[in-house]
Amino acid sequence: MASQTTKKQRDLERHCKRIGSALGSQGLTQKGVLATLPEARKRVYERHYGSLSQDPRPWNEVFAALDAADVPDDFLSKADRDGRPPARRPALEALLAEDRASRRKRK
Repeated sequence: MASQTTKKQRDLERHCKRIGSALGSQGLTQKGVLATLPEARKRVYERHYGSLSQDPRPWNEVFAALDAADVPDDFLSKADRDGRPPARRPALEALLAEDRASRRKRK
């Protein structure tokens, strides 16, 4: 097990060096790339879920409403939760796949 972990660590380090070299050859720095992550995350989110401006209320209002809700302390206690994976629902999966395909076509 230890030798496999060591091999994985070496592979990861090798890949990180290759990526670092590729970015460096383009004049990019680690700090510069990290500074672009928030905007990149936003673009990925919007591509998958739509514009953040479509959200009718800021998240802090949503969380405040949840905090203000009178939910019993034992609501969905650990004993009530079912830890098994969800059942397969082919009809729902087909509907979701169709929705994803239609979103891709609109872009």
